Amino acid sequence: MSPSTTTQPPRTMVRKEGSILKRTLRALLIRSGLYPHITMNKVAFKTFEFRELMRQSRLQSSDRVLDLGCGTGTQTIIVGRRVREVVGVDTDPAWIERARFYRQGLGDAVDVKYLLGPVEEQGLEENSFDKVLSFCVIEHIPNYQEVLAELFRVLKPGGELVLSADALQGIEDPELLAKHKSENSVIQYFRSDSFRACLTEAGFEVEELYPIFRSRYARTSFEHGIRTGFVSGYCRAVVNYVRLRVHEALCRQRDRGLFLVARCRKPNAD
Repeated sequence: MSPSTTTQPPRTMVRKEGSILKRTLRALLIRSGLYPHITMNKVAFKTFEFRELMRQSRLQSSDRVLDLGCGTGTQTIIVGRRVREVVGVDTDPAWIERARFYRQGLGDAVDVKYLLGPVEEQGLEENSFDKVLSFCVIEHIPNYQEVLAELFRVLKPGGELVLSADALQGIEDPELLAKHKSENSVIQYFRSDSFRACLTEAGFEVEELYPIFRSRYARTSFEHGIRTGFVSGYCRAVVNYVRLRVHEALCRQRDRGLFLVARCRKPNAD
């Protein structure tokens, strides 16, 4: 399905846009590169995850990047400021509509476009991306092996796939796990061995694979988030992010965590 340009946002979005002054200020912040910023995320776990994947991705200004499961496009825009071009793909029409609406305020500050529909149905050119990023999306995809094969196809030889996946190791309460799985449309949780196996089966060379959110603090905070919702105010999210960083650095347990992070490479052609 080819993308179409969204000229009018949903009514709910119009209400959120606020005054002309607010829209003008947002436009100036976008142009200056200050907005959006990852610290504006109200979920500390997602801020941590984003920075971890950015550290692994080693983006170059010449890169063309695919963002699988881009959502409303905030992270896509942040990535786009670091690279030549970024393409976001998502199957949710409302999220893509919102992403395209905010894209209109970027002007030529970022070369970004959004595609609606499954990535394997987009007809993307073979060997056309330097990097593929995906932030905890693969666990929501029933045909994830087909999707991984498509990501392998569109990556250039030597190109990298950097992605995260839900593992939720350490959470033992079956009711909490069932609640998280149901409310977040999780198809399956991955373990290190199963994650490595499916990436290898798709043809990737796995260069890094490790858990994050290993600490007791991360586990109890995540369990609280499942029960009550993860979103907090900006200031509290920043404090929670710092606490996650500290506890992660001090944690001696290295074998399991709530998420898995992997960096893979498509082998160079012989």
